[in-house]
Amino acid sequence: MRDASTFSRRILLCTVGLAPQIVTETLYALCMERTPPFLPTEIHVITTAQGEARTRQMLLNPPQEQLAKFEAEFGFPVAEALTVGRIHVVQADGVQLGDISTEAHNKALADLIIQTVHEVTRDDRAAIHFSIAGGRKTMGVLLGLAVSLFARPQDSLSHVLVEPQPLEQHPEFFFPPRIARDLEDKFNPGVPISTDKARIVLAEIPFVRLRQGLPMHLLEGAWSFTETVARAQAAVTSPELVIDRAAQKVSCQGIIFELTPMQFSLYSLLAKRRLCGMGSDGFVHWTEIGGDEFIAEIESLPLTTFHDLNRLRRDFAKIGDTKQEDPRPDKFEQAKARLNERIRERLGHFSPTYEVKSRKARSQSLLGLDLPVSAIRFGAVDDDSESN
Repeated sequence: MRDASTFSRRILLCTVGLAPQIVTETLYALCMERTPPFLPTEIHVITTAQGEARTRQMLLNPPQEQLAKFEAEFGFPVAEALTVGRIHVVQADGVQLGDISTEAHNKALADLIIQTVHEVTRDDRAAIHFSIAGGRKTMGVLLGLAVSLFARPQDSLSHVLVEPQPLEQHPEFFFPPRIARDLEDKFNPGVPISTDKARIVLAEIPFVRLRQGLPMHLLEGAWSFTETVARAQAAVTSPELVIDRAAQKVSCQGIIFELTPMQFSLYSLLAKRRLCGMGSDGFVHWTEIGGDEFIAEIESLPLTTFHDLNRLRRDFAKIGDTKQEDPRPDKFEQAKARLNERIRERLGHFSPTYEVKSRKARSQSLLGLDLPVSAIRFGAVDDDSESN
């Protein structure tokens, strides 16, 4: 695998609370303890409004400007790697949050983390090192989950450890300087502790990469925290298809989406035939899907606004006219192709389980669902309002 340090865009992304020291401590470990060094071209921070103020005060602005001091101390060009635009502050209803104290705040934080991780992992030229060391435990858990969902082979995850304990989150300790100096022991006022005792350990955290199992639309940008987690769960869950006629939606392992009237009607009819055991395990020839039954299925949908219904009636009325070509094979094949395309779009790599299959029998092409009968039911879906 290609070494992360060779990528043209190298990102350090950290969760940060009220102690931005974890940024420079992690930076020190990446640049000074690794061979070859991982030198970030960008530093991104996910934090609260309070954390943003502390980050600017301690890392960017004079007189502290610890990133500039890090660059001056070790010669690594990192002073401009972190900008105000790369500090991602959690918001709710357009207002920056000073702390994460409610369930709504936690959801806003989750969405921000998913959004940020999703965005930075879209660039194949980038290698990203994620740090869960800063902020509330919730931040670290959510970032770890997002990394597991979206990270690529070149990305890594860590927690930074600082020893001895009096130097951990010490307000004056950001990295071990080349020339040691004494700081006051925060646990024993008046007692000095030298920075030459500092030991910074980058604890790499292995994780399962689930990116390949995500549906295409999530990787391309139509994401949400709840939906992303649902799809990851679906990848390791037994098949379940729920068809909701009232809402004109289907649920595949908890992933809910709508179909057009024609797609929904074909799917519904094939599901009924699978449940009833018609044909060969529910697989039927197009002649067994009557035009009248198909149209009646569309008409019975509560939400249907199918403006081509009259044209479809005229097409099926041609059946029996020896001067006209039977339109049903083309109609059903088109509906099948578009239905399967929609399923693939929504379900990603596990879509084959739910697609309409073709099967040859006595030189005939049969259509059907290959799901177990026990996995199919008609009823209401538990819609979280985030799917479509």
